[in-house]
Amino acid sequence: MFPEELSKEYMKIKETNPTFDWWSYMNFSFSSLDALAFLRFFNPEMIEKDGCYFLKDGASHSSYKTWKEELGDDLTSIEKLINLYEPYDFFSTRDMQLDQFDDDEWESVFDHFSEGLQAQWQMSLNARYPDIPFKVDLFEEHDNVYLTVYVKRET
Repeated sequence: MFPEELSKEYMKIKETNPTFDWWSYMNFSFSSLDALAFLRFFNPEMIEKDGCYFLKDGASHSSYKTWKEELGDDLTSIEKLINLYEPYDFFSTRDMQLDQFDDDEWESVFDHFSEGLQAQWQMSLNARYPDIPFKVDLFEEHDNVYLTVYVKRET
């Protein structure tokens, strides 16, 4: 999934304790409430409005209204725009404060994170909403990486 060396803290502990693993790291670094937050983050809930599906934690009624007025019945385009995120934005503030990565490491971390998040969201949505053909796309545009969720519809 990603090279262990991306986490300097993990590698430092592992050097002194070769039996240290990722489960140990979770136990060492995070609380059960942190774990619950990550479970919800990696397994997003969807809400439905007028045949459109949106990530519950990111949905905005005013944004929906604006895009609906502009795009009309193009539900897939509305979903793609409202469910559009830059994975970089999810953790960038904290990571920058910690000043733990140089530029090349930063890019590598977020490439791995973005790919993992795409895969996890796709698996989670497929499992929890088997009758809705969700698609999770990861793409690059203008040197930024984006993630979006939408329903694959017959055209």
